Amino acid sequence: MPIQLRPPPGTPGAAWPAICVGLFVAFGGVLFGYDTGTIGGILAMPYWLKTFSTGFTDADGLPAITSSQSSQIVSILVSIIEVISAFNHLDRC
Repeated sequence: MPIQLRPPPGTPGAAWPAICVGLFVAFGGVLFGYDTGTIGGILAMPYWLKTFSTGFTDADGLPAITSSQSSQIVSILVSIIEVISAFNHLDRC
């Protein structure tokens, strides 16, 4: 079954809005997967926690970060990736 980018004959509307929404949702899934796979692993590294902890400790007394700090770090890292992508696109124009 070939991929069809046009709706069947006689169907009102266009297919491109659905394709754009699908691509947007897929990109969100890629960012979520990148966050879970890479940034989450970095946040769990003992060396990283020892270096960047602000003094917060977990129940075992080991250096840790709070959930708000974790969400801020993830937001900053994802924003940096997006800015780099935007500048890369502008550089090619």
